[in-house]
Amino acid sequence: MLKSGMMYDSVYMQLWETITKGKAWKGELCNKKKNGEFYWENTIISPVYNRNFKITQCKYTN
Repeated sequence: MLKSGMMYDSVYMQLWETITKGKAWKGELCNKKKNGEFYWENTIISPVYNRNFKITQCKYTN
């Protein structure tokens, strides 16, 4: 979903490291539309927990 190929792998590593620690990641990403066009967006990606306090998914806000 978010991997346009235009960002350094280190950005994604930091993103996932932050989320798996239970924190929200905030930053700017280069994303890609269905038509192949690239665009920049400010985004927040937050972990979503189940009843057992385990991360089950991420909430993506732009």
